[in-house]
Amino acid sequence: MMEKLRGRTEGLLKLAARPLSKLSPNVITLLSIPFAATFTYLVWKGMVLEALPFLLLSTLFDALDGAVARLTGKTSKAGAFLDSAVDRLNDTIIFYSLPALGVPWTVTYLWITGSIIISSVRAAAESEGVALAGKGIMERGDRLLALFSLILVYLIEQHFTTMENFRYVPAVAAGITALIWLTIAQRLYYSNSLRSFWVGFNLSAITIVLFFYGWWDPVGTLGVSGGLALVYLILKVTALGEKFPLSKADSVIDSAALLSFIVGKGLASWLLWFVRCCYYFKILRGRRT
Repeated sequence: MMEKLRGRTEGLLKLAARPLSKLSPNVITLLSIPFAATFTYLVWKGMVLEALPFLLLSTLFDALDGAVARLTGKTSKAGAFLDSAVDRLNDTIIFYSLPALGVPWTVTYLWITGSIIISSVRAAAESEGVALAGKGIMERGDRLLALFSLILVYLIEQHFTTMENFRYVPAVAAGITALIWLTIAQRLYYSNSLRSFWVGFNLSAITIVLFFYGWWDPVGTLGVSGGLALVYLILKVTALGEKFPLSKADSVIDSAALLSFIVGKGLASWLLWFVRCCYYFKILRGRRT
């Protein structure tokens, strides 16, 4: 839904992007990561109010990288890939703060994994020429806005209520998570793409099966989200016109990821995500388009 407002805010983004025009858009993209990490760290330390500026900064830098690229004429496939890849990383980092706000790990698992699947369905559809931007009620901007709303509920509970036996935060988070998974269904319905339906259905099925196997704990949540993000990189690079596999390195990475899931709940998947992300980025930069 927030995607539909992007055109109305483009002028403001251009204005905010001018002071940063001397920086590389890719640098601006990467700067959003430490802000996201600082936000989550502070939330886990119980410093929720102090954490909010860092969430705002991470969100702002994520929006400004594209604006700076367009302003300076530095748009590229490599930049678009890096922006999307870092979005998946930042989403996981930011939403990993949810349990510190009182959200059960079961809900956190479904919130994070559902968010990545939404983006994966979009990337799969785009690889077949189907645009899904603006489709669904819980796109990335909506999910971040929902997090702000959840933090507001948390702060009200902490400072203005005396209820001990009931907390609204878990209930609100569960409702948001239900909407996230409804968005997956919406995108599958609107996509008219066999590939996106196949990707969305299978990723959702695997995620839910692992949920019932008890992989919703902190380690499992990190591993499964990393595995989904690893698949997302493949879908995004194919949406940008590349053919998978790009080289034999893909087979090595996928084999390592499978082994990681067999012996360690996929805990190494984010490390493999980093390797694949750097590898694809280097290839796309070499295309000079």
